[in-house]
Amino acid sequence: MYQRNREALNMTTSFFLLLFTTTTFANADYLDSRSLISSIQTLDDETFDPLTSNTPSLILFYAPWCGHSQNLLPAYESVAATFQAQKDDTTSPPTSTPSPVLIARVDVDKYRNFAKRFDLRGFPTIKYFKSTAIIKEKGSTYTGGLDAASIINYVNQQAGTSRKLQQTSTWVRSLIPKTFEAVSLDPTRHVLVQFHAPWCTQCDAFAETWETVAKTFRSDDERIVLASVDADKYRDLAQQQDVTSYPTVKYYPGYTVNNGVEIDIDGESEGEGDVSVETTSDGSVTLPESVDGAFSRTYNGGTSSQELVSFINQVAGLERVVGGDIHREAGRSKKLDQVAGLFVAAMRSKRLEDAELVIKDVHKEKNRLCGKDEKENKSMKNDDKKETKMNNENGGDRSETLHCAGARLYGRVMDKVLAHVNGIEWTSKELIRLDTLIKDEDVNHLQRTDMMLRRNVLDAFQ
Repeated sequence: MYQRNREALNMTTSFFLLLFTTTTFANADYLDSRSLISSIQTLDDETFDPLTSNTPSLILFYAPWCGHSQNLLPAYESVAATFQAQKDDTTSPPTSTPSPVLIARVDVDKYRNFAKRFDLRGFPTIKYFKSTAIIKEKGSTYTGGLDAASIINYVNQQAGTSRKLQQTSTWVRSLIPKTFEAVSLDPTRHVLVQFHAPWCTQCDAFAETWETVAKTFRSDDERIVLASVDADKYRDLAQQQDVTSYPTVKYYPGYTVNNGVEIDIDGESEGEGDVSVETTSDGSVTLPESVDGAFSRTYNGGTSSQELVSFINQVAGLERVVGGDIHREAGRSKKLDQVAGLFVAAMRSKRLEDAELVIKDVHKEKNRLCGKDEKENKSMKNDDKKETKMNNENGGDRSETLHCAGARLYGRVMDKVLAHVNGIEWTSKELIRLDTLIKDEDVNHLQRTDMMLRRNVLDAFQ
């Protein structure tokens, strides 16, 4: 299975390298976005030898844009959690031994010259190192199954260990006291934390729903975090957060991302640290424009995956559907749709001057929809501007709203049409190309989201 995946990937590597290095999809830090709480150690050209020199090590060599690499990550996370369980358990006695094997990864796309040392043939590649004290050891390539249990069995055989699979949630961040504050009180993200207990039967049923919701927002880690806390194991933490029953979901809005956003939370304000809110006629509540510090609210809304996804969409300004796709109208604007119609009519009538005038209306509406994003871009340093220009080439960075990202695309589509030899007919061909790529299993979720956004905007030109 591993060999077949690798051969299939080699056939498509050149195509995806060409595509992703010229679009917003080349996000070199995508797989590292969970590093704050991930059990997987991230290595680079400077830390590799020092950290692996005296410790048996299993290393995942991956490329962020590679779909196979992304698909392997959840299983590899379970492997890392299994070998790190003792070390990360704060309830263990001080004499507990450290992890006998280092489970780590290296971004091959980011450290290409360094990766050449290991004779890699494709992505992902897993290698086991007895010790890099032997200068430039190339490691033993793992060719077994890509499920967590198979990888763990392999490591046990190589390292003489006897670890059993530590089941972990794929997309939900498991928090412990030492990581809780850094994650939940992050002022730039909307954080929802589920407090559960192992003996709670309702918690078991809700865990699957929580996992589905977390997977839905798996590419929105710059805006959304879904986490969980074992309230039975960390009772003091649960008590500090005023959790008295299970499962309980706490919402930590992050004070810098809420200005002007209305949220729909049922129930009264509770707890000394909560902030009072005003209920509007439509049943939603409006947060104060400024909040001195992060605060929490107990979520008392519906507990189905659809209801939770709808709530998160509302508070974070997103437009996901359960599973992770975006609505077909996401990123669209009625005003810009009308402008697109005028543009298409002008192009079909070969009135190029009128078409160019229409683009000015697009820029005005884009500035209105982007608002704060535009002001922040003007204040950025030159180096940051260059990086943002690369990331925004086809729509926008991951921190801006879909309305803003979509608005940028209208203007770019018009510029492309004016410059393309086939004119407006290019949009129909581009739609066909995007639909094909969206269905490709090698395209990861973040890439597919950007493609769906582009597809949605191109629909306006049909």
